[in-house]
Amino acid sequence: MASKFDLSSKFVRPTFLIKIVAVIVHINFTLILPLFYTWQNAFSIGPKELGLLPATIALSEAFVNVMFGKLATHYSIPHIAAFGLMLLSIGTFATSLSTHYFQLLLSCMLQGFGLALIMPALINITIDLAAKERVGREISQLNISCELGLFVGIMCGTIFSLGTLYSIEKWRIFVFSLACVQLLTSFYVLRYLRGLPATKSSKKMGWDGFVDLFSLSTIKSIVKSPTLTLLFGAEASLFLAIGGSVFLILLGQMIGFSVVQMFVLYIFSFASVVIGLTVGGRISDHLAAKKPFYGRLDFSLCSIILCTIMFYILLVEVAPDKKSYPIFLGILLLFGIVSRFLNNSAMVSEIVDPAQKTHVFALFRLIQLVMLNISPALCGWLSESIFGFQIIGNVTSEERALLTESNIYALRASLKTLALLGGSGCVLIYLWLRFTKRSPFSQNNNVKS
Repeated sequence: MASKFDLSSKFVRPTFLIKIVAVIVHINFTLILPLFYTWQNAFSIGPKELGLLPATIALSEAFVNVMFGKLATHYSIPHIAAFGLMLLSIGTFATSLSTHYFQLLLSCMLQGFGLALIMPALINITIDLAAKERVGREISQLNISCELGLFVGIMCGTIFSLGTLYSIEKWRIFVFSLACVQLLTSFYVLRYLRGLPATKSSKKMGWDGFVDLFSLSTIKSIVKSPTLTLLFGAEASLFLAIGGSVFLILLGQMIGFSVVQMFVLYIFSFASVVIGLTVGGRISDHLAAKKPFYGRLDFSLCSIILCTIMFYILLVEVAPDKKSYPIFLGILLLFGIVSRFLNNSAMVSEIVDPAQKTHVFALFRLIQLVMLNISPALCGWLSESIFGFQIIGNVTSEERALLTESNIYALRASLKTLALLGGSGCVLIYLWLRFTKRSPFSQNNNVKS
């Protein structure tokens, strides 16, 4: 008699559950972005404070990744995923009841704690359930599920960001409902995944890597490879450039995009992500087969240049009028596709020794989280302290219109500044790697020879 989780007979059921969990979890990442405009007025806060909300999620996630790595050596992966979902639901529930900015910060911190436990667990379970020849496809499907969650989150956030129902703000009702779904899902995960066999991939997927991340020997072994060090710098520059994009929705709401226009933007963004992930991976693999490492490097260099240029054009063309809107949609679609061509981790995987992969990718993920913490906060600080963004209080309609126009300029300027700094840093690093003659495959014992 086949086991309840015999991979040959029950493969679809648990992996489908994992994809559903990935969608539910990723709703939290983008749900708060359309609510920035509501919270800005309700709590009298500016971009500096708003930028700290997604930054807090990223920072708390990084902290838990480092401190709680040993959980996987004492508890089963499904139990860790369920516990992470419970923490996430508590943070989401706290968001729905928040009446003060600092309560929002605390709720974002709890959400980050939960996300830090859930995502590595989902990846581990997916790899354990997949046959060897299906691992790549299952991970790709998991990534698409994550993108679908981001899309659902931003759509629902826009729908429920304004208005009340029975004298209760709609966004509070939706966030509370989401917290209930997440809590129920945690029990469902325990019920249907607790019979899984012992996880085979916890070590290779990075739990121990996060624990040993700050060991001096690990840091030294990575820094000894100039190519790896530069690729880490490129990833940091890339996330510096894109981290401020959390304010793009707020910018659109301030400019005057209607709900329908925002929905169309989200659909175009989601479509561009799916196309970019599908096409970009194939092109990158094809170029790498012809020219190892440098094929992907050239591809990424061209992509980051195009992305920086298109992002600037987007900020100029962002307007709800009939003339600019179609142009904006077209550029947004191209930008979304090309931005998914950038994949520094694929270049790292080509040159790093398999024995060091756990540590390298653990540090890689930590750098991403740190930059996602720094970039939105830096964007908010630039818009307020450098470019003059002002919180709009009780003013006349004429003064409100003038302040809104001034704030739009400040937010645009800060986004352009981050895009220029991050994009140019990435380009300079890629050019250095491209035109120096040192081979990335034979620098030290940490890279493949």
